[in-house]
Amino acid sequence: MGKSQQGSQDHGQAVTRFADQRDVVFSKLEQAADAAAAGPPDHVENDEDVDTAESASPGEPAAPNMEIFAYNDLLHYIASTRRSNTDDDTRRRNAALAAMLSERGCDRELLRLPDDWERRLDELQADFPHAGAFFDTIRDSCALAAQDDGVVHLPHLNAIGPPGSGKSALAPLFEGIVGGGFVRVSMSAVESGAMLGGSQETWANSKPGLVFTTLTEGRYGNPIFLLDELDKSSTDGRFDPMGPLYTLLEPTQAKHFVDLSVPMLPLDTSRVVWIATSNDPELIPTPIRQRMVEIEIPLPTLAQSLAIMRSVMRWLQRDNPRLRRFALDGSAEQALLGLAPRQMRKLIVMGCGRAARTGRTVVTMVDIPHAAVQTRRIGF
Repeated sequence: MGKSQQGSQDHGQAVTRFADQRDVVFSKLEQAADAAAAGPPDHVENDEDVDTAESASPGEPAAPNMEIFAYNDLLHYIASTRRSNTDDDTRRRNAALAAMLSERGCDRELLRLPDDWERRLDELQADFPHAGAFFDTIRDSCALAAQDDGVVHLPHLNAIGPPGSGKSALAPLFEGIVGGGFVRVSMSAVESGAMLGGSQETWANSKPGLVFTTLTEGRYGNPIFLLDELDKSSTDGRFDPMGPLYTLLEPTQAKHFVDLSVPMLPLDTSRVVWIATSNDPELIPTPIRQRMVEIEIPLPTLAQSLAIMRSVMRWLQRDNPRLRRFALDGSAEQALLGLAPRQMRKLIVMGCGRAARTGRTVVTMVDIPHAAVQTRRIGF
């Protein structure tokens, strides 16, 4: 059985055991909720702990799972929702959240390195030949993981480079290699810390943040979060969008992260993979910068730009089956050469549309909007 299959089986068994216990636990909680002074329920022994202890063999790495919140904390939260004196809307919201959490359970799978991780990284770097330092950092962490339990411990990374260097396109590529699942957060558009860390539970429209929902609703405990354009984040001190990051990026504190919407249920976010991008790191608060490893992503050379353009075409065709019948000829490639990857994507799609209008499948220079090509090119 492969590593991923074994991880999925372990995860399924953990959820089943949790569900088997739930009915018994809920009957106890009903009794506790009737007592006005009821406190947190006593520890309920989890059969999974016994099973794990008995099945683990000396010298074998631990199963690639983690507990994202404590079982007893979940029981306490469920009991508190039933004793709550809040309004009906809040009670319904809390009850729905409690039901989801009890159904999903405490355990999450940790994505392991695929067996072909070296080949996959080599292929990805061929599409981004100018980002060698970034790939080297990824490889170092992967090599360490391969010698242990296969779970990558990647340092928090900040890819620094000018517009058009392709840094924002890097992070999604590593989903399935160093982390399970991917979430992009455009920090330039985030207005407060509620996006990541939730809003106050006393607010009428309170809801958990992206970190809480991603971990509790997802399969994995080590998803990748991209903090895109971190340096463009708002500097409004009253609603600091970076506020939650002071805890989330600190390894010890991240084990007990508190979402403001669910303060009674600390979450272990220590295995989340954080990758940021920025043009000017000097605009990022020093404590946040110190929590990250900064890696320069330079502008590509002409030859490297050609490789990037061809990779952009491949990715577009992978994601949009309608484009798979089209190809770029040499004149179209010359027209696109040197443009930022984001602009390449737009112009390639437009060029395919213009070629389709005349019944052609080969995109030429005349199909690429001339005015758009004359806009700023990257580094040439």
